[in-house]
Amino acid sequence: MLLSFSAIPYKKEWIKMLDFYIIDDQAATPKFPDKKNYIGGIDFNNYQDIIKKKYLDLRYDYYSDFRLSFIQIKEIKEKCDKDNYKYKFSKIIAKAFIQKKGIIAFCDKFLLELHSTADPRNGFVFAVAYKHD
Repeated sequence: MLLSFSAIPYKKEWIKMLDFYIIDDQAATPKFPDKKNYIGGIDFNNYQDIIKKKYLDLRYDYYSDFRLSFIQIKEIKEKCDKDNYKYKFSKIIAKAFIQKKGIIAFCDKFLLELHSTADPRNGFVFAVAYKHD
């Protein structure tokens, strides 16, 4: 017996993610990132932790695009290593450090929809995120 159900969106909200891409220090700043150079992303909570620990200073705003040179990557990696900081941001920094390159950060926007099923016997909630270009 095949049961069917429909998913009903009950909440929509825009969320932002700060995505990081490898870039040569001498390369011009692109308008849009090259997806093949993607090395990771962080949410706002991760960003606040990074600021609190002083791996980045406040001039690098979460909602704005910014760039870090390889020299800055080296300095940040040394701080992360000294503090034994092993979270998402340190892994992003390590990837750039290994390649001896800088990074560029782009703030992306997503539409998050929370859905629930209409079947009361097997009700569950799931989320769908749509990238905004």
